Amino acid sequence: MSQDQVAVTVYTKPACVQCTAVIRFLAAKNIEHDLDDAIENTEAIQNLLQFKQAPVIRIVDKKNHTVKFFSGYNPGQLNDLNELIQAA
Repeated sequence: MSQDQVAVTVYTKPACVQCTAVIRFLAAKNIEHDLDDAIENTEAIQNLLQFKQAPVIRIVDKKNHTVKFFSGYNPGQLNDLNELIQAA
């Protein structure tokens, strides 16, 4: 999948060190992403309750189906995301 086939959203919270690390990783890999405040987005909160840490990263395809959903600064998952996007 290429970057134009998926959308990446990072749900963050204020003063989150791991959130900043994920955002820096994505920027360094030139992965386009949207930022959303997990605290203020009442629609997203229900989907995020299953995760115990921020940030929560959601990758969806063009049909808005979730391709991947994970939380925290997880280098393995982030590298998988990078490979998924670069594979196309």
